Amino acid sequence: MILEVLRAIVGFLLVMFIPGYAFTFALFPKKDEIDIIERIALSIGLSISTVVLSIFVLNVFFKIRINLVNSLLTILILTFIFAVIGYYRMNKLDTKSRDIKKS
Repeated sequence: MILEVLRAIVGFLLVMFIPGYAFTFALFPKKDEIDIIERIALSIGLSISTVVLSIFVLNVFFKIRINLVNSLLTILILTFIFAVIGYYRMNKLDTKSRDIKKS
């Protein structure tokens, strides 16, 4: 029972929040551009659209079957790409306007 709940929470975060948060981080690297509520709302909306469109492109244009492994790899690759772009854009900013403090 506990394992199923934990699996659902992790799955929800992986599919419905983290890809959109990485995309939002790539679009808005400054901390004063949008507040936390807008960032969370954009993260959920962008996650839904990014995941659905990426799986659609994978199935229709590349003729790759939709299964758990292909979907997971696609989501992880997109999230990694968005995170790298966001990190690169954040490092180009001055230290006062960064969203995350660099130690």
